[in-house]
Amino acid sequence: MAAHPIKILYLFPALFLPLFAVCEVASFARSSNDVLIDDLLEIKLRISRLESVLEGSRQNLTEKGNEIVAQERLIEAMSHKIQYLESALFDMKRKTLSHDERIAALEDEVRLLWAVLRKNNFDIHLLKVKAHEAEEKLEEVTSQVEKMLIRTQKHNCRTKKLEWDDFMDGIHIQSSQNSSMKG
Repeated sequence: MAAHPIKILYLFPALFLPLFAVCEVASFARSSNDVLIDDLLEIKLRISRLESVLEGSRQNLTEKGNEIVAQERLIEAMSHKIQYLESALFDMKRKTLSHDERIAALEDEVRLLWAVLRKNNFDIHLLKVKAHEAEEKLEEVTSQVEKMLIRTQKHNCRTKKLEWDDFMDGIHIQSSQNSSMKG
């Protein structure tokens, strides 16, 4: 009967040695995984920043497009008004020559409207240039986001492979220790 407790005392270190080895392997795996997780979180933060820049660029592009549409409507309205005034001017010239002052005023108004029309055309041109620049920026940001997504996917694959390798190493260590304990 006294022999059994002594045998158990000899087996005690053999039973707990694999447990300590597994804990040590797990702590090493955690530290390398922590670095990978930190890198992954940093990449995700960059992606979210790029996505917010992308959204801002999209909104800016939409606003510029709306401004262009509004300017085009204004130009169209002014063109109609110019045609109307020119038509009215022609009618007035035909009806009477005594209204020279009115005609001069209408001609001045037409000249002013043409000047406003030219300015609006120039503004539309500037808005189109800015919209084009915003589109290019949007394409650049989109490209950056796509590259970051590819990097993140590759990084995730590497992380999963490392976790799997660590897991398999733990199983191999445990099975080799179990084999050595049986032998």
